[in-house]
Amino acid sequence: MSIIQTIVGSGVSASAPIPALFDAASSGSGATGTTTWSHTISGSDTALLVGIATVNTLTTGVTYNGVPMNLLGMYGQYAIFPTTNTRITLYGLIAPTTGANNIIVTTADAEQATCASISYTGANQTAFGSWMSGNGTGGYGIIGITATTGDVGVGFAAADVVISEDLADVPPEVHRVDLADGGMYIWGEERISTFWSAQVGWNFAAGSRHWAGGGVAIHPA
Repeated sequence: MSIIQTIVGSGVSASAPIPALFDAASSGSGATGTTTWSHTISGSDTALLVGIATVNTLTTGVTYNGVPMNLLGMYGQYAIFPTTNTRITLYGLIAPTTGANNIIVTTADAEQATCASISYTGANQTAFGSWMSGNGTGGYGIIGITATTGDVGVGFAAADVVISEDLADVPPEVHRVDLADGGMYIWGEERISTFWSAQVGWNFAAGSRHWAGGGVAIHPA
């Protein structure tokens, strides 16, 4: 684990983990059953997350540079509102190849898929944190990502209306990527954990406001 040294009042040296650092973000969308876009990764101890917002179709696989990514979690409104089916799906890959490479998202049907990707450096090379999720219909949504000090909680939200950042939280969340296309919206953001949870939240514009959100923690290297 990477650490920084801090001198406390007693003169004893204490250590704290250095959080993973944001590297890059990109996005893509389509309604043909296959969505492709380029994402550039740099640095060392890398990790990549891809969020997919859909309504009536399931994501069946994601690759980066031809390498299959791992399904980290999926959550949808169908559990509560069977007629809406707003769904967020998250895939992850540890130690992805650096450079500019294609991300390819495959869905079960030729339905709208609005997607976003975020990469990090200085990330743990063993595993991501646990998947956490939630959904609703209100103008505000929130999920708590299980995390410890030094983790970076990364959350993605899917909705059928415009999404914006919740600026009231302290420490503030950091917006990293968003995309609107085909009547679906996706928003990705992060928050560094200072204790046991990295809470992320979103505001949703007026309208039907059916949303689903999910995320994981990026542990430090």
